[in-house]
Amino acid sequence: MEVVHSNPASEGQRSSPQDAENLLEVRDLWVRFRVNDGQEFTVLDRISFDIAPGEVVGLLGESGSGKTTLALSLLQLLPPSARLAGGSVGFGGRDLLLLNEKQLREVRGAEISLVYQDSSVLNPVIKVGDQVMEVVRAHHRWARQRAREEVQAAFAAVGLGGSDRIYHSYPHQLSGGQRQRVMIAQAVVCKPSLIIADELTASLDATLAAEVVNLIKQLKDSSDTSVLFITHDVATLARVADRVMVMYAGQIVENGSMQEVFSTPQHPYTRALLECAPQDRSAGTSRDRALRLPCIMGSPPDPMAPPPGCSFSERCKDRMDVCDAHHPEEFHPTPSRTVRCFKYGAGQS
Repeated sequence: MEVVHSNPASEGQRSSPQDAENLLEVRDLWVRFRVNDGQEFTVLDRISFDIAPGEVVGLLGESGSGKTTLALSLLQLLPPSARLAGGSVGFGGRDLLLLNEKQLREVRGAEISLVYQDSSVLNPVIKVGDQVMEVVRAHHRWARQRAREEVQAAFAAVGLGGSDRIYHSYPHQLSGGQRQRVMIAQAVVCKPSLIIADELTASLDATLAAEVVNLIKQLKDSSDTSVLFITHDVATLARVADRVMVMYAGQIVENGSMQEVFSTPQHPYTRALLECAPQDRSAGTSRDRALRLPCIMGSPPDPMAPPPGCSFSERCKDRMDVCDAHHPEEFHPTPSRTVRCFKYGAGQS
């Protein structure tokens, strides 16, 4: 049974004014996927959030929660099976969901950049310098020498020493960490206002991941760039984010400052995620450490048959009767924090 949306924005209702204090304003973003038989199911359900200039906002959740779909939705990069069913994405006084492809190409890379988690998206038969150069030439009519200087400056900014050697290297000639830095250089070379980093550290070891996180923090501090940092890694997010949004089954179930969310998590799903974060289990035998490894029991709901109530109810230790019967709306325990949970007075939808 499909969840009934209390206020889904229609195609003709997307435009909304943007608050001057926010760089990005997403309102009631609703995305549905089609399967082979033509049936549709909801993947993003009434997503609303803001990002301020210079803010790093973390998006935390399990695989399959809708994080990457959200990232692709903002720049209309969804696959053909997806449909933007409603909502608005305010950026620079425009609704990005109303732009045509030519207008979107002017935004992608220049004003908003997307960094993918897998460096295999780099073309294996083109030198990495030329690949970054393509981004510059797509948005600026500079002479080749000026464009090359910008590419080399971007390489230096992301910590790639010996930029001439890097420039003329093919992706297979670089380490995983270097390839990841090339992708970040590609994202920042045109000095965008917003970078969307999708699982940027997922394929890196702990040392390289820490270096990439420090790089993101330096870029934010030096250029006032905003970042939407998407991850399932609690520890990484704690080092980089100003604010955290927790996503479950296509909805933001908790949103607040990093300190608030991590020190006093309110949604049961947020608490469960934090309990599953790696801890120091060096003491005890290997069998004891294995027994103490926490996990969230159960599985996320089937998007083809969502429950009538809270999507987390079947996995929740605090489950109440109302959770099975009704879907919780957002509740604001403080002006800067939201949570979807009946424990805190959330309404019903």
